[in-house]
Amino acid sequence: MNPIVVGYSPNEKGFDNNIEQAKALSKDDVIVEGTTVGLLMNERKVHINMTEVIQSQLKGIGLKVEIQVMEYGAYINVISSQKHQMFIGGSVNATGDGDYNQYNLFHTASQESPGNHFFYSNKDIDKFIEEARGGGEIVKRASLNEEAMKIEPEEANYISVSN
Repeated sequence: MNPIVVGYSPNEKGFDNNIEQAKALSKDDVIVEGTTVGLLMNERKVHINMTEVIQSQLKGIGLKVEIQVMEYGAYINVISSQKHQMFIGGSVNATGDGDYNQYNLFHTASQESPGNHFFYSNKDIDKFIEEARGGGEIVKRASLNEEAMKIEPEEANYISVSN
Protein backbone atom coordinates (compact mmCIF):
# COMPACT_ATOMS: atom_id res chain seq x y z
CA MET A 1 0.00 0.00 0.00
CA ASN A 2 1.31 3.43 -0.92
CA PRO A 3 2.51 5.62 1.99
CA ILE A 4 0.01 8.39 1.16
CA VAL A 5 -2.98 6.03 1.43
CA VAL A 6 -5.04 6.05 4.64
CA GLY A 7 -4.26 2.74 6.31
CA TYR A 8 -0.65 2.50 5.15
CA SER A 9 1.65 0.96 7.74
CA PRO A 10 5.39 1.61 7.81
CA ASN A 11 5.69 -1.65 9.76
CA GLU A 12 4.89 -3.76 6.71
CA LYS A 13 7.91 -4.54 4.57
CA GLY A 14 8.22 -6.36 1.27
CA PHE A 15 10.19 -9.50 0.60
CA ASP A 16 13.95 -9.40 0.33
CA ASN A 17 15.57 -10.28 -2.98
CA ASN A 18 17.35 -13.39 -1.71
CA ILE A 19 18.88 -15.41 -4.55
CA GLU A 20 20.44 -17.93 -2.14
CA GLN A 21 17.06 -18.65 -0.57
CA ALA A 22 15.55 -19.08 -4.03
CA LYS A 23 18.35 -21.47 -5.01
CA ALA A 24 17.74 -23.41 -1.78
CA LEU A 25 14.15 -23.95 -2.92
CA SER A 26 15.59 -25.46 -6.10
CA LYS A 27 17.69 -27.86 -4.05
CA ASP A 28 14.61 -28.86 -2.02
CA ASP A 29 12.77 -29.69 -5.27
CA VAL A 30 10.27 -26.92 -4.67
CA ILE A 31 11.60 -25.35 -7.86
CA VAL A 32 13.03 -27.76 -10.43
CA GLU A 33 15.85 -26.27 -12.49
CA GLY A 34 15.01 -26.12 -16.18
CA THR A 35 11.27 -25.80 -15.61
CA THR A 36 9.46 -23.51 -18.02
CA VAL A 37 6.87 -21.20 -16.52
CA GLY A 38 4.45 -18.87 -18.27
CA LEU A 39 4.24 -15.20 -17.35
CA LEU A 40 1.19 -13.35 -18.63
CA MET A 41 0.96 -9.61 -18.93
CA ASN A 42 -0.97 -6.86 -20.65
CA GLU A 43 0.47 -4.35 -23.09
CA ARG A 44 1.53 -1.64 -20.61
CA LYS A 45 5.15 -0.61 -21.13
CA VAL A 46 5.91 -0.63 -17.40
CA HIS A 47 4.77 -4.27 -17.25
CA ILE A 48 6.91 -5.18 -20.25
CA ASN A 49 9.98 -3.69 -18.57
CA MET A 50 9.19 -5.40 -15.27
CA THR A 51 8.63 -8.74 -17.00
CA GLU A 52 12.05 -8.61 -18.63
CA VAL A 53 13.69 -8.05 -15.23
CA ILE A 54 11.69 -10.89 -13.64
CA GLN A 55 12.56 -13.20 -16.54
CA SER A 56 16.26 -12.46 -16.03
CA GLN A 57 16.06 -12.98 -12.27
CA LEU A 58 14.23 -16.29 -12.57
CA LYS A 59 16.76 -17.47 -15.13
CA GLY A 60 19.33 -17.00 -12.36
CA ILE A 61 17.68 -19.81 -10.38
CA GLY A 62 17.21 -22.07 -13.38
CA LEU A 63 13.69 -21.22 -14.53
CA LYS A 64 12.85 -20.46 -18.13
CA VAL A 65 10.12 -17.84 -18.42
CA GLU A 66 7.87 -17.69 -21.47
CA ILE A 67 6.31 -14.24 -21.68
CA GLN A 68 2.87 -13.81 -23.20
CA VAL A 69 1.63 -10.28 -23.92
CA MET A 70 -2.12 -9.88 -24.34
CA GLU A 71 -4.59 -7.11 -25.08
CA TYR A 72 -6.05 -5.93 -21.76
CA GLY A 73 -9.55 -7.43 -22.13
CA ALA A 74 -8.20 -10.84 -23.14
CA TYR A 75 -5.65 -10.66 -20.32
CA ILE A 76 -8.41 -10.02 -17.73
CA ASN A 77 -10.45 -12.93 -19.12
CA VAL A 78 -7.51 -15.32 -18.84
CA ILE A 79 -6.44 -14.35 -15.32
CA SER A 80 -10.07 -14.34 -14.14
CA SER A 81 -10.47 -17.92 -15.37
CA GLN A 82 -7.21 -19.11 -13.76
CA LYS A 83 -5.75 -20.29 -17.07
CA HIS A 84 -2.24 -19.04 -16.32
CA GLN A 85 0.75 -19.77 -14.11
CA MET A 86 1.93 -16.26 -13.26
CA PHE A 87 0.86 -12.78 -14.22
CA ILE A 88 1.92 -9.20 -13.75
CA GLY A 89 -0.80 -6.74 -12.96
CA GLY A 90 -1.31 -3.42 -11.37
CA SER A 91 -3.70 -1.86 -8.93
CA VAL A 92 -3.98 1.85 -8.34
CA ASN A 93 -5.75 3.17 -5.28
CA ALA A 94 -8.47 5.42 -6.68
CA THR A 95 -9.83 6.64 -3.34
CA GLY A 96 -6.89 7.33 -1.04
CA ASP A 97 -8.32 4.82 1.43
CA GLY A 98 -6.70 1.46 2.13
CA ASP A 99 -10.08 -0.22 1.95
CA TYR A 100 -9.94 0.09 -1.83
CA ASN A 101 -6.82 -2.07 -2.00
CA GLN A 102 -7.76 -4.44 0.77
CA TYR A 103 -11.28 -5.24 -0.42
CA ASN A 104 -10.56 -5.43 -4.14
CA LEU A 105 -7.34 -7.42 -3.89
CA PHE A 106 -7.83 -9.67 -0.87
CA HIS A 107 -11.50 -10.15 0.02
CA THR A 108 -12.96 -13.49 -1.01
CA ALA A 109 -15.95 -11.73 -2.62
CA SER A 110 -13.58 -9.91 -5.01
CA GLN A 111 -12.27 -13.03 -6.71
CA GLU A 112 -12.15 -12.86 -10.51
CA SER A 113 -13.00 -9.58 -12.23
CA PRO A 114 -13.10 -7.19 -9.27
CA GLY A 115 -9.38 -7.66 -8.68
CA ASN A 116 -8.58 -10.70 -6.54
CA HIS A 117 -7.12 -12.49 -9.56
CA PHE A 118 -4.93 -14.74 -7.44
CA PHE A 119 -8.11 -16.14 -5.83
CA TYR A 120 -6.96 -15.56 -2.27
CA SER A 121 -9.46 -16.48 0.43
CA ASN A 122 -9.14 -16.24 4.19
CA LYS A 123 -12.16 -15.79 6.45
CA ASP A 124 -10.10 -13.94 9.09
CA ILE A 125 -8.83 -11.48 6.48
CA ASP A 126 -12.39 -11.02 5.22
CA LYS A 127 -13.46 -10.13 8.78
CA PHE A 128 -10.62 -7.60 9.20
CA ILE A 129 -11.55 -5.98 5.89
CA GLU A 130 -15.29 -5.93 6.63
CA GLU A 131 -14.78 -4.43 10.08
CA ALA A 132 -12.38 -1.80 8.72
CA ARG A 133 -14.71 -0.84 5.91
CA GLY A 134 -17.60 -0.45 8.34
CA GLY A 135 -16.43 3.05 9.09
CA GLY A 136 -15.33 4.48 12.36
CA GLU A 137 -12.16 6.19 13.37
CA ILE A 138 -9.21 6.11 11.01
CA VAL A 139 -6.78 4.80 13.64
CA LYS A 140 -8.93 1.69 14.29
CA ARG A 141 -9.47 1.10 10.57
CA ALA A 142 -5.74 1.46 9.91
CA SER A 143 -5.00 -1.00 12.73
CA LEU A 144 -7.38 -3.57 11.22
CA ASN A 145 -5.79 -3.14 7.79
CA GLU A 146 -2.35 -3.52 9.35
CA GLU A 147 -3.39 -6.82 10.97
CA ALA A 148 -4.56 -8.08 7.59
CA MET A 149 -1.35 -6.89 5.91
CA LYS A 150 0.73 -8.94 8.35
CA ILE A 151 -0.94 -12.13 7.13
CA GLU A 152 -1.50 -11.49 3.42
CA PRO A 153 2.12 -11.60 2.19
CA GLU A 154 2.67 -14.94 3.89
CA GLU A 155 -0.48 -16.57 2.53
CA ALA A 156 -1.49 -14.93 -0.73
CA ASN A 157 0.44 -16.03 -3.77
CA TYR A 158 1.40 -12.56 -4.89
CA ILE A 159 4.38 -10.27 -4.56
CA SER A 160 4.02 -6.52 -4.53
CA VAL A 161 6.93 -5.06 -6.49
CA SER A 162 6.11 -1.37 -6.26
CA ASN A 163 3.67 0.97 -4.60
